[in-house]
Amino acid sequence: MTVPAVYLLLQNQRMYALVVCVMAAISDYLDGAVSRATGTVSEWGRILDPVADKVFVAGVVVTLLYLSLLPLWFVSIVLLRDVLIIAGSFIMRRRTDTTAPSMLTGKIAVTAIAITGIVSIMDVGDYLITFMVVTTMLMALSLWDYSRRFYGTIR
Repeated sequence: MTVPAVYLLLQNQRMYALVVCVMAAISDYLDGAVSRATGTVSEWGRILDPVADKVFVAGVVVTLLYLSLLPLWFVSIVLLRDVLIIAGSFIMRRRTDTTAPSMLTGKIAVTAIAITGIVSIMDVGDYLITFMVVTTMLMALSLWDYSRRFYGTIR
């Protein structure tokens, strides 16, 4: 859903883009819930799902940066966090042959990123800085949590 969301944003169809973003979030949640409920969680799913999420988030936040709806400092932090988590996951997988599962703090941070993106798309600028600051703190917390898990697993 990255391509339709980015396309709609670039066409200044913000409400339709917002609908696509919400649909992407709902389908991601349902996919995970169904996999867990039916016991069909696969190793590939544990790898591809977070990568797809990161591609979607990167596509949307970079587009919002391009449209001057999000500042460079915030988009840089979002992208850096995801790159560090992916790098840590690769190192952990290579050294221990295990896949890092998602963490609650990571899910909370991604939800905060999504809410900040929604606030940005809706262009309610008075609140955007507050959402960006809170989201940045949640991203830092999740990165700390992931770092501790990676280090503990590798060690």
